[in-house]
Amino acid sequence: MTLTPTRAPATAGRRLAATLYGYSSHLDTCPWCERAALTGQDLFNPPQALPQYPGAPDAHDGVRRTTLIVAIAAALILLVVLIAVAAG
Repeated sequence: MTLTPTRAPATAGRRLAATLYGYSSHLDTCPWCERAALTGQDLFNPPQALPQYPGAPDAHDGVRRTTLIVAIAAALILLVVLIAVAAG
């Protein structure tokens, strides 16, 4: 039995992954490529991140913004408490 190397199918036209598997030469077609085409899931070649275009929002922008708002609110509360204690 000889293993035939194969190339992974293009996923939504975005990539053509490197060969990470093979199939037996007695088969006419690659069963893994057929499975990937039917299910959209390629078990051997994980999806690769698409490059971001310039100016695209970062995935962490929302977390950074929330952290900044919480920090400013905590600083304002601390300032009000310190002024109240000093005046009191």
